[in-house]
Amino acid sequence: MRTHLLFPALCCLAAAVASGQTVPVRITAGATVSITKHIPASRREIYTVAASAGHTLLVDLENGEGEVQVLGPGATQPLPSVELGGRTDWMNVLAKPGTYQIAVSTTSKKPYDLVITLMDPRDPRLDPGVTPDQVSLDLGAFGGKAKLTRRPFTPRLTGELDDGWPAHLAVENEKIEFKIMSLEGLKKRMARDLEWTKAVGRLEAALKPGGKMVPPEQLPPGNEEAALRLGAREEIVENQSFRALRYVGYFSQDVTPPSNPLSYILQGVSSDGRLFIMLRAPSSHPSLAKPGANTPAALREVARRLAAAAPDSFKPSLTELDAVARSLRLP
Repeated sequence: MRTHLLFPALCCLAAAVASGQTVPVRITAGATVSITKHIPASRREIYTVAASAGHTLLVDLENGEGEVQVLGPGATQPLPSVELGGRTDWMNVLAKPGTYQIAVSTTSKKPYDLVITLMDPRDPRLDPGVTPDQVSLDLGAFGGKAKLTRRPFTPRLTGELDDGWPAHLAVENEKIEFKIMSLEGLKKRMARDLEWTKAVGRLEAALKPGGKMVPPEQLPPGNEEAALRLGAREEIVENQSFRALRYVGYFSQDVTPPSNPLSYILQGVSSDGRLFIMLRAPSSHPSLAKPGANTPAALREVARRLAAAAPDSFKPSLTELDAVARSLRLP
């Protein structure tokens, strides 16, 4: 749930801040409150949030130059934050119940947005929804029996390269990468990215019985640091635990002709609809040993060749990589 303060509330906010009062922010666990386009009335403004012990508080100061600090109940010194993007962001687990102060310091009258999120320990952004002992995955030649470890929630922050995820289980080496997480947690974590949200919806629709195949460019990004320039070999991969869509793609930060290595990308949902899975691995094909032209016609020809190629002509083969995915067992 996301709450936006409307015009009358903003008027009251401005009046309260101008008079030097602290401004209480009403928020429940699992919700986000956005205070938008607020013009600071002073160099230091205080907002308060009531929270329980064990809740995680996330504060993101947007569209403004300044600093965010959080003070605990009755405290005079700011609390530490986990490592984030800088002084405009704060996040940590709250140790005590009570009222916490959010101090926003600014150096100008430039309007800012303040986004406040409160999460309890079972929030799907913080809880992967599955434990390592409940997941079985055989990486085969890419690493044997997978030993998954828990990775923490990384929030989406303004001005930062968005390569974060909700809390998840993962295994990664130079040959292959696998992630599994709460689907609801992924949606909440990506809620501020409209295109990401639409892409997840398209993936879910494609994976339903009778669903239509979705072009790779309309799926969630397969690479957070580069754009998809070409996608091919879209197929459904499934077993009793999940159903997924996989493809082979060429990703690049520049507009360059497709070349090796390609990326094997698999994205899917568990059979009970609770979990999102992702498998990614580099793969190469001999037809791309020498880069060709970068014209639309040339790209279509590359896609045609890849679509017609035998699965075992890729190195590692698509058959091997599909087999890794099909070895996944979930509760």
